[in-house]
Formats: sequence, C-alpha cells, structure tokens
Amino acid sequence: MSRIDSKDVSSLLLCGVLAAGLFFSAADWSMAATSSAGQYDLAENEDFWANVLRYVSYFFSVLLGTAYVAFKPILELLKRPTTAVLVILATLGLYLFVSTTVTAMLGVEEFEYEPSSIVTPYVVSK
Repeated sequence: MSRIDSKDVSSLLLCGVLAAGLFFSAADWSMAATSSAGQYDLAENEDFWANVLRYVSYFFSVLLGTAYVAFKPILELLKRPTTAVLVILATLGLYLFVSTTVTAMLGVEEFEYEPSSIVTPYVVSK
C-alpha cells in the first residue's frame, strides 16, 4: 500500500474543487447569449435563468474554496501531537460554547427551582 503525503492530498483536493467548478459551469449558456429585449417578465426570460444557474455554480465554487483555505492550516496543525491536542480541545470548547449559548437563547432547558429551597425574608400567609 502506497503512502499519500499532504502535498498529494492538497493536489487531489484542488483537482476536486476545479472539477466541481467545471461540472457546475458546464451548462449550455448559448441561450444566455441571445437578447430578448421584448420580454418584460423575468421569470420567462432565459437570460434570467442562465444567470441564476451561473450564480449557483459561483456559490459552490466560493464555498469549496473557502472551506479549502480554512481547513488547510488546521490540517497542518494536526500533524504534530501537541498542536493536535490543542486543536481538538479548541474544537470541543467551541462546540460546548456554541451549544450552551444556543440552548440558553432558545430556552430549551429552562432553569427550574423550588420555592422551598430559596431563602426568603418573609413568608406569605393565606
């Protein structure tokens, strides 16, 4: 079994991102080149739908590129044991912080208390 180093993985990931970009941009844009100045309804205009498809492929290209740029340094930190432990602890801490914050914001786990456990200066009698 051959060993794959990080340069090969980076090259394969870059080729995958480029292939995905080519796949999403391989639609037939010949309809988009024709002018339809007589139409006023955008939903029926073929130029409009061609542009929408173009933005979808642009969105995925930007999304994949951003993920690649964001995770490449983290993968480099995972190679050494000391930084790998710190990255894992930081990821767990971030998850705990976000989940606690969202839980508190949504009120999923309401804080409940019993009045008998609270010390009050006076007792209301009926």
